Amino acid sequence: MIEASDDFELLAPAVTSITAFRHRPPDLDTDRAEALNEAIPAAVQRRGHAFLTGTRISGAAALRACVLHPGTTKDDLTVLLDEIRAAAREVTT
Repeated sequence: MIEASDDFELLAPAVTSITAFRHRPPDLDTDRAEALNEAIPAAVQRRGHAFLTGTRISGAAALRACVLHPGTTKDDLTVLLDEIRAAAREVTT
């Protein structure tokens, strides 16, 4: 799903239940994308519909999602990505 989206960037192959990625809208320069990805985890958590954490990969801010529940569906992951997009809009306005 992340690789199929033009506004997300996979930072490392997902070999376990943890995925590291960035929200990267096409019109955002590197510095603004960095600040946005630093702010997104707290904004998503404040919204209360999804949970993810932040981390750093090769010095760059990244989003970290850990999916463990075997009942997780594609719809659940769509909610997560939509919540990230909504949180990004909130922190940039």
